[in-house]
Amino acid sequence: MMQIYVLGALSIMVDGRRLKAPKKAQALLAYLALQAGMIVTRQRLAELLWPCQDSEAARHSLRNCLLELRKALGPDAAATLESDFHVVRLVNPSTDVERFTNLASSHLLADLEIAGRLYRGELLEDLEIASESWDEWLAGERRRLHDIAALVLYRLSRVAGAAGRHGDAIGAARRLLGLEPYSEAAHRRMMQALVAADRRGDAILYFRQCEAFLRRELGVGPGVKTRNLLREIQASEILADPPGADYAAVAAATAVAEIASLRATLAAEIARNAEMTRALEKLHDILRELTAPPMGAGGNGRAPALMELAA
Repeated sequence: MMQIYVLGALSIMVDGRRLKAPKKAQALLAYLALQAGMIVTRQRLAELLWPCQDSEAARHSLRNCLLELRKALGPDAAATLESDFHVVRLVNPSTDVERFTNLASSHLLADLEIAGRLYRGELLEDLEIASESWDEWLAGERRRLHDIAALVLYRLSRVAGAAGRHGDAIGAARRLLGLEPYSEAAHRRMMQALVAADRRGDAILYFRQCEAFLRRELGVGPGVKTRNLLREIQASEILADPPGADYAAVAAATAVAEIASLRATLAAEIARNAEMTRALEKLHDILRELTAPPMGAGGNGRAPALMELAA
C-alpha cells in the first residue's frame, strides 16, 4: 500500500518503507496523487517536468522516469502505476491532502484537531523543480491549501474555546497568526481566545502589540472591528472588577489609553505628511534644475538633477 504525504516535506511510503527514487520521479508521483480521479496525459507530464526539452526529448525523459518508478516500486508497480501511450494514472492513492480536505469542513473538535495536525507545512515545501509550469501549478495549490488551513485553525480556536479548552484555543490562534500575520481577523481571534480564558488584561496588551506590528509592517493602525473589540473588552473588564473598585479611575485609565492610541495615529499621519511635503519640495528643486539653461561649454547644469532622479 502506498501512502503519500505532501503537506510539508514530501514523504512516500510503500508497505511501510520509504520510497527511494530520483527527485522528478517523486514529483511525478506526488502530482499524480494530487490529480486523483483526473486524466493526466503524458504530454502534460512532459511539459510540466521537462519544459526545456523539445516534445520528443521530454516524452523520452518521461518514459525513463516511469521505468525508474516501476523499478523503485518493485512488485507493486503494476497494481499501483498504470500507463498507456496517452495517459498515466496512479491507482487509489492515499494522501494526507485527501484526509485533510475531508476533515476541514467539519465543525467537530476532534476532526479539526486532526486536520490541524495534518497541515505540517506548505505543500511539497522541500521539493524544487526547475520548471515555470510546475511553479505556477504549485503556487496555486499551495495558496488553496493555505487558505483551507487558515479556516481550519480559525474554527479550531473557536470550537476549542467554546469547549473550555482555552490553552488549545490560544495555541490554534497562534498557529493561525503564523499563517496570516497581516490578517486582523486572526489578531481578533487571539484577543477573543484570551478573553475567553479570562485574560482580559493580556487581550488588551495583545491589542497594543498588534497595533505596533501593523504600524511597523503596513503603516496603518487596526481597523474599526478590531478597535470595537478592544472597547468591548475594556468595558467587560470594568464590569468584571470586584465590588468597591474605583470605576472612575478605571474609566479614566481606559480613556487615557484610547487618547494615547489616537495620538500615536495622529503623529504617524503628521510624520507621513511631512515626509511627503519634503519629497515634493525636492522634486520641485530637481525639475527646476532640469529646466535650467546649460552652465557653460564645459558642463551641464542638469547632470546633478538627472543623477538625483536615477538614484
